Amino acid sequence: MKFSGFILSLLTLQIVQGNNSDLFNYGSVDINENGVMSYGQENWGDVSCSDFESCPGFPNKYPVFPGYEMLKTKDTSQCRYCPQDESVNCGLHRQSPIDLKRDRGVAGSPNEKFCPDWHWMEYRPDTCTWDDMKTQLTIERHALQIHVPQLPNGDIDCFRWDKRRYPRIDYSKGFPDWWWMQRTDIHVPSNHIQEGTRYAAEVVLAHFYEIKHEKNQLGYISIFMQDYPDAESWSYLDKLICQWRKEEDRVREACGLPPVEPYGRCALLRNQQPTQEWLDEAAGLIFAPGSNNTSSEPPIVPDDEPTYNESGAVDSLVPSPAPSFPTGLREPNFGQAGSIFAPSAQPSVASEFGASEVNNTIPPPIDCLNLGDVIDRMCLSEDPCCTSPRTNTVFCDNIYDNIFPGDAMKSACYHCCPTPLTVGDAELTASSGSDMPSDIPTTAPGSVLVPGAIPPPIDCGSDNTLIERMCSSNDPCCGAPRSDTMFCWNIYDNVFPGEQIKSACYHCCSEPKMVAEERPINPAIPKTIECSAVDNPYRMCKENSCCSNPRSNSEFCKSVYAKHKGDIESICQYCCREPLTVGSARYLRSGGEDEAEFSEDGPLVQDSDDIQEGDEVVYVSGKKYILRKDNFEEDEENGAKHFQQRIQAEFQERNLNVAVHDEDYDDIPWFAYEWMVKVGTEYYYRYEGTQLVPPCWEVVHWRVMKDPIRVHKRQIDELNRLLAWRLNPDTCQSDTAGVVSDDGNTVDLSREVMYYHDQHRKVFCECPAWPSQFPGDQEWCRHYRDDTNYDRFYTRPYSFDSGGKWHPNDV
Repeated sequence: MKFSGFILSLLTLQIVQGNNSDLFNYGSVDINENGVMSYGQENWGDVSCSDFESCPGFPNKYPVFPGYEMLKTKDTSQCRYCPQDESVNCGLHRQSPIDLKRDRGVAGSPNEKFCPDWHWMEYRPDTCTWDDMKTQLTIERHALQIHVPQLPNGDIDCFRWDKRRYPRIDYSKGFPDWWWMQRTDIHVPSNHIQEGTRYAAEVVLAHFYEIKHEKNQLGYISIFMQDYPDAESWSYLDKLICQWRKEEDRVREACGLPPVEPYGRCALLRNQQPTQEWLDEAAGLIFAPGSNNTSSEPPIVPDDEPTYNESGAVDSLVPSPAPSFPTGLREPNFGQAGSIFAPSAQPSVASEFGASEVNNTIPPPIDCLNLGDVIDRMCLSEDPCCTSPRTNTVFCDNIYDNIFPGDAMKSACYHCCPTPLTVGDAELTASSGSDMPSDIPTTAPGSVLVPGAIPPPIDCGSDNTLIERMCSSNDPCCGAPRSDTMFCWNIYDNVFPGEQIKSACYHCCSEPKMVAEERPINPAIPKTIECSAVDNPYRMCKENSCCSNPRSNSEFCKSVYAKHKGDIESICQYCCREPLTVGSARYLRSGGEDEAEFSEDGPLVQDSDDIQEGDEVVYVSGKKYILRKDNFEEDEENGAKHFQQRIQAEFQERNLNVAVHDEDYDDIPWFAYEWMVKVGTEYYYRYEGTQLVPPCWEVVHWRVMKDPIRVHKRQIDELNRLLAWRLNPDTCQSDTAGVVSDDGNTVDLSREVMYYHDQHRKVFCECPAWPSQFPGDQEWCRHYRDDTNYDRFYTRPYSFDSGGKWHPNDV
């Protein structure tokens, strides 16, 4: 039974809604406020909905299945109250959540049940970038959510690598096809418990199945999160928290409210001033005071500025004046989202400083340009550039000549390196790098490359995956003729524009490569559009596609002709691998019909889903989803084991430095299954249950990972606060479905645990089922055949050393 003195949050539901717009809450009482019913847990079965598009009582929609219209009536809701103490006997049921018991894996136990699965849950990425995802993070009444972007027609709204792909995961036994992700939910605390232990939070990855079957609609993967005293702040979670804080502040600003107190792992918002606590928590991050402060006034820096020891903790407070920076410093030129800095894109800082501002001993401060790995190599490599005399390498020559020219290099070595370094004076004559033959002609930055010349050096950036694909994919950008894929056109136009692509292909690839010249302008066909602004030029340029004569009458090309109208000739001339000529726009043949005349503005094309052969259409959770055939194509990296090893290696590399990050964590990439790498185990419980919110639809195929993700306490606290302080954007009133604590900073958004029934079909899948690739799992399973007492189940329950405790607060 849940009660709270802070139940006022449930009494402010001044929401203007239509009839039967019921709500639910996690308390034990029903509330009627101005005709809007909010049902407590025992009566979730009474929540009804008359408007399936906007029904707040069914926040996660519901699957489209035979007889779903019956859910309009209260009598047929599938929510049932079957508490663990069995004070209410539901008989046969599959309600979630439940207590997950490991006795299912104990040989000879009366509850023993064989795990039929024989391999890990293999997952693959989607085509979304962080820019696609930023607007998809929401703060709902019952959970923090991350939605997979979707177009109105059911396509995923993420186009990359010339494809549209949903995140997908492969269950083992019984499900031969992929499950596709819809969204991610975070609940505080956990809904499920394991051997009686409740965790601080639970992450749920919600999926739907591609095969149309009323029983195989939903697949939910659950990962616990728990704060541990020795846990570092997880940067990926901080990245998400910072975005949720921006969403929170957007609502607060619209309501005329000030921002909340700063969170030490995020940049400042609006007119926030740095507190001492914020300064302490932000130690070592790129978020220095004022780094992202949009107020017109500079932030106030305390007179007593903290100094930090090697561990990043506050060492002492030493009186020091607030730092002064030269005026007139320009902002870094970040260019297109995801672009890599090239020399010509960098602001020259040497000219920014007047002679009076330069101290004879300490060079003036400088903008370090967020160059990350470039700075590390410049300062700390075996051949660093911050030496005297200066280093003769192509890399350092590029730093000296283009990134930090002249005396700016002295400022960069002193202020950008982890410890202040010095550099020798610049030579008056151009250096010839030791790794560049002096008898080979070179060119100055920005000049035209002459035959036989080596293009100038360039900053290759830190995105090794992008460089590898640019250089070595099946259709590389460094070649002749130039590629016509969207990926390569983004490289040509935005990442390495103009002559820079020649430098990038020569210096950034594992072995030097050349790229064809830009196509000269045909006087008869002016270039009217940048090719990087064209959706899928590769498909348009295929034989008998949109750049053909006569014009194609496919639905795809009809939509292309209508969208680009006056640009189609330019696209076919300049964006295809070879210049192509498109047929006249006067007539268009319709299959089996007479020719149809175009208007001057192009053909009149009705909205179309453009369903092609190999595409699939699925209806689930009240929505239509289009799974393009791109989703079913084999990946270039087919080996599951190789893929898993690669993503684990990339994860470890990202987490080598947990203190220093780019602003807004731009150095941390979006990956929908980052949770599955972070948790560090492949083993899980599987059972058949329900949704965790009304209408509690059956059947949900649950997979609950056995280990929790370890995070910092501040992160759990902030997840709680975001949900406890939620405002209804329409009323600007407190609006959470949870039971809020007396201090108002934590909230309980967990459904009561339901008693177990055989219909749940609970199984525990662990060591005997398959060998895990995670080192922690391998150690946990090392002697499992001799572990007849099942010590690994109960005295060392996780694949990390928890001191034998299920929960860090256990005695």
